[in-house]
Amino acid sequence: MPHCSADSASLYRALQALESEGAVSGTWEIAAAGPPRKVYHLTDQGNSMLSEFAKDIEKRRENFNFFLDRYRRQHD
Repeated sequence: MPHCSADSASLYRALQALESEGAVSGTWEIAAAGPPRKVYHLTDQGNSMLSEFAKDIEKRRENFNFFLDRYRRQHD
């Protein structure tokens, strides 16, 4: 995302919370070299949540566009 300023600690806390909620599942992958890493996958519940988030974002975008259109009309 072009304007995301989340640090890695915040990201991992969010992933842990999502895993606790059942939105993602995590599995450990062990490579021949380097430390093990946890890989996350969306669950069916996570996909449903993502769909609801997308709908919410669409509504918010419509409201922002409504505001910006009115603002530009008055200030152009």
